[in-house]
This record gives sequence, structure tokens and C-alpha cells, in this order.
Amino acid sequence: MMRRLVLHSVLAWLACATCSFGQTRTCLYSSGVESNHYRVHDDGSTLYVPVVVHIVYDQPELITQEQVYAQLNVLNNDFSKSNQDLDHVVKPFQKVATSANIQFYLDQEIGDGGILRVSSSAGPFGISDIHFSSTGGSDKIPGVLNVWVCDLVGSISAFAKTPESFDHEEVGMVIDHTFFGTSGTATVPYDGGRTLTHEVGHWLGLAHPWKSDGCGDGDQVADTPPQYGPAHGCDLSRSTCESLDMVQNFMNLAPDDCMHFFTAGQVERMRQTLLTLRPELEVAYETLLHQPQSLTIYPNPAIHSFFIDEDPGGMQIVDASGRKILFESRQLPKGWQVTPLTCETLLYIKMAEKGVAQKLILKH
Repeated sequence: MMRRLVLHSVLAWLACATCSFGQTRTCLYSSGVESNHYRVHDDGSTLYVPVVVHIVYDQPELITQEQVYAQLNVLNNDFSKSNQDLDHVVKPFQKVATSANIQFYLDQEIGDGGILRVSSSAGPFGISDIHFSSTGGSDKIPGVLNVWVCDLVGSISAFAKTPESFDHEEVGMVIDHTFFGTSGTATVPYDGGRTLTHEVGHWLGLAHPWKSDGCGDGDQVADTPPQYGPAHGCDLSRSTCESLDMVQNFMNLAPDDCMHFFTAGQVERMRQTLLTLRPELEVAYETLLHQPQSLTIYPNPAIHSFFIDEDPGGMQIVDASGRKILFESRQLPKGWQVTPLTCETLLYIKMAEKGVAQKLILKH
């Protein structure tokens, strides 16, 4: 069972906004973080988070599946330290850049493969109305990370509910469609998908690394240096508190192409939050991390193809972003050979009648 222990408390919500000319991102909140030190054992295993994306817009089809898939890919790369721009991290911070080993996948049982499209003329939306169908939004789906994509009012780009609001109807995060994904309606310089990476950080208990009233420990994470005020640009020599500011950290406010990493301390906090303060994900957590081993796939890792003992007629293969993968199969004297038609390396295999998902590493 998931254990509900207090790790730390932060504000119930944090909002990120852009100035009216659209060139800087500003996050608004009014108090710091109170950190306690209650922790549970964490063996570092990959943690899997089910996601449902609510697209609430007057023309929801404008935010395409490709835009959603691209955003999920950014999240999975950023939270596994496999983003291609990682080599841009300045030398003083290269050793503290750490993989969170957290992966996100679209819940295939909800809507159109984890995507809910709601045609609504109620936008632009404010802080609360997007979460309810009664006000033109879309109701929360229990047991998943809910992401609402819409047209947000004024200069707000995104906001997230933090761990202390775990039982709130508005838990999850809301993002303006122009900050979502890497294509389609996403706009420069926030078309790198990093706004959602930043907001997931808040959802998992991270605060901003700066203080607004001077130098100090803004987020109470030991390996993020003191910083006075947010870093909006990409000045990698910026130093506000007698040490180099961590401008490229995902929890700062630099443009997307200047955000590259989480620290080990941030990773520990996020994983502890997921293990202790996100009970709304308990079922999905238990399902994915304690899978019954009734689905036999071999070898794993596999090269190009894998083998299965039963008819794959009811089998579904998806990649880490939830995209369905086509496959070829042929019956052997004993069992079946299955060849996924993809270049992806991390896949999930599911048999409909068993309700279990098996992770497969596919080498090419």
C-alpha cells in the first residue's frame, strides 16, 4: 500500500505567467517551502505515472495527437536524463544533474487513448473553472495525472496543484496550449515542452530555487545554490548570491532551450512525493510496479522481435508516450514471434483479457 507520510508542504497552487509581450515566464506564489524529513525506502526503480490530457478548446482538434505525443516524449526524456540538450549543461553543474527515473504514459482506457477532447466556448479559462464540466471545462479523472490544455486568461501560461492538495478536485495541472508540446499551437520561445516539465516539478513538490527578498535557501534543496530572484533569460554567468545561479535548472524560468536538468536533491524530493503524497495514484502505482507475472515475454531485452506463448490477437503495444504501435506476428510450432514496427526502445505490452502491462526493452 502507499504510505501517506508528510514529506513537505508547499502552496496549494503555483501559477506561471508570461509578461504581456510574451518573452519572459513569471511564476507567481507567495510563500516558501516548509520541509520535514519523513521518508520511505526508495530502491530507485522506475516509477510510472498514468496521464490523461483534457483538451478543452473551441476547436479542440487543433491540438493534435502528435502535439500531445511530442509533449509526453519531452517529459519522459527530461525525467530520465535522456534529453538531447543535456550536454549543454555548464561544467559546474554537470555532476549534480540526475535522472528522476520517472516515466509518464497516456492511459489507454480513457477517451481516445488517454486524450479527452471537449469542445467549449467558455474560454479563456481562469484558475478554477477549467476543472469542471459544469463551468465549460472537463471533470477530473481519478487515479491519473490530469493535464488540462486550454486557452488561459491573461498572461498565465500554466499552473499546478502541489502535494498538499492531493484530495482536491482540481489536482493536476493546467497549461495554455501555446506552451504545450513542440509543434502545432506551441509558440517560440516556449515550444520545447519545458513548461509542463516545470509544472510537473511543482506537482511533485518542487519550489522555485530562488528567494524574492534576498539570498537564501529558496527551495530547501541542498544542491541548488542560493539565488536572488528568477532567471528569465539564458545568462549562464548570472551570479546573484556569490555563486553561480542554476539558470538551466528546470525549476528556473529560462526559455525552453535553456532548461536542461534536475538535481539529485530535487529528484529525491520528487520521488518521495510520488511514493508518499500522491495517494490518488495508488492503484496505478501498484498496478505498474507490482505486475502479476502471468504475461511471459522473452527475451527481454529483445532485439527486433520477442516471443510470447499465447495468441497475440488481444495484445496491444504502446510506447512510453502512449502511442499505439503496430506489429507483425507469426505462429511458431510453440508460441508466437512478434515484431513491433517501431524504432522506439521502451514499450509496454498488454493483453486485454489479463489487464496487465509488461515493460519491454527493444534493441535495434
